[in-house]
Amino acid sequence: MSKQPQTIFTCNKCGAQFPKWIGRCATCGAWGTISEEQQTIPNSQFPISKVKIDKEQIVDFQKTAPPAFTRLQTQISEFDRVLGGGIVVGSLILLGGEPGIGKSTLVLQICDKIKSPILYVSGEESASQIKMRLDRLNLDFKNLKFLGENNIEKIVAFSIEEKPNLLIIDSIQTLYSSELPSEAGSINQVRICTVKLLEIAKKFNIPILIIGHVTKDGLVAGPKSLEHLVDAVMYLEGSSQNDFRLLRCAKNRFGSTNELGVFNMTGQGLLEVKNPSELFLPQNQEPLSGSALTCIMEGSRPFLIEVQALATKTLFGYPQRKTSGFDLNRLQMLIAVLIKRANIPLVNQDVFLNVTG
Repeated sequence: MSKQPQTIFTCNKCGAQFPKWIGRCATCGAWGTISEEQQTIPNSQFPISKVKIDKEQIVDFQKTAPPAFTRLQTQISEFDRVLGGGIVVGSLILLGGEPGIGKSTLVLQICDKIKSPILYVSGEESASQIKMRLDRLNLDFKNLKFLGENNIEKIVAFSIEEKPNLLIIDSIQTLYSSELPSEAGSINQVRICTVKLLEIAKKFNIPILIIGHVTKDGLVAGPKSLEHLVDAVMYLEGSSQNDFRLLRCAKNRFGSTNELGVFNMTGQGLLEVKNPSELFLPQNQEPLSGSALTCIMEGSRPFLIEVQALATKTLFGYPQRKTSGFDLNRLQMLIAVLIKRANIPLVNQDVFLNVTG
């Protein structure tokens, strides 16, 4: 038996709990994010000695064979490289990014490459909108089925019935569970919806790709436990000043997190960039003073970058040190070493450093 539900007040942004309503969260400082919830307190008088256990649940590692992960190849080499070789069957993957960065476009291109049944669940767009985007990108949708639903219990039931080779959720912030009275996108709603998706992924071996929105800080909206529940966390990054998109992996239980995928956003969708150095660096450039090319490693891929430096006599009492793409404190240390050990007179020089590529 459980005690009667207790009323608590929870911050929808950070998850902090309070005994009474307040206008501003004392933990994160956000205004108007406190909402009322019902919490059931379990009865702590239940005797521990009467709990039934099964000794077969204890696993001996010496008798356990290492698992052989089956990966689903997406035929998009940049995406497969970041995940360590493809989507592991039964895994739960979170793809985050700013609005309009190309998350849904990338996912639809993955659906086009995988020639097996896929269920696309969207709580933001209708079937006609998805169909319009598929036609614009000239993608094949014969193996793709669409479900416009926000209720997680119905989504789980449809997924068990269809048993797709890949389940796509767009997005996790739009889903809700009937077990909680709070609105979709709240801390508890995002958590319980992710837990239910994790259960069907592990029990029925269905790989699930979740699309998530990010906050102004660049983090996935929702509780931090969301990133702990999933098997992999990927971020699609980019800038409004160019059409290049970078795919990074912040967490990966089945591979490295050091790999980087590069795409170019075009009218036909995201195109893979096999050789980023060829696009980022100028070709047939004559040697210039203050410019040098070098190579860095990002995972298993080499990247060529150009380092541009300029030193000019200062017009102020204290010289300026400016950097772009380089740590300013490290530049200060390098300048101090050059002055002390190489006897290069940089005390009265403004130094500017830029890294491109």
